[in-house]
Amino acid sequence: MSNTSEVSPYVTSVPAAPSRARASAAAFAKWLAAETAAERSAVDRVREQRRRDRLEEYAPQAIRSVELHLTEPEPLIRSAEALGYRPEPLALDGRPLDDQPRVMLTSERGERIAVER
Repeated sequence: MSNTSEVSPYVTSVPAAPSRARASAAAFAKWLAAETAAERSAVDRVREQRRRDRLEEYAPQAIRSVELHLTEPEPLIRSAEALGYRPEPLALDGRPLDDQPRVMLTSERGERIAVER
């Protein structure tokens, strides 16, 4: 009989059975995914704030009216077209811009300008 034994500086452990490892991983994942009522309400508040921010971003702007003293609206309309506004077809289509009582212009972003005599 020998009085010696093997000693190692490394920890040796018996690996867990595969089914036990899967069960513990599943339990850990379930624990991570669990939400408390406070967490749910915080997520709901963030979603609501984002929704409000999107609505404000795309909400129509206030209507502004500016009185201009122009003898000819055509240069103003041409400048607006250069900025990306396009004339909307009206009932008086085909007449020169100087003869039309009002001209409607719309941009790609949905902004609208009405020029009225």
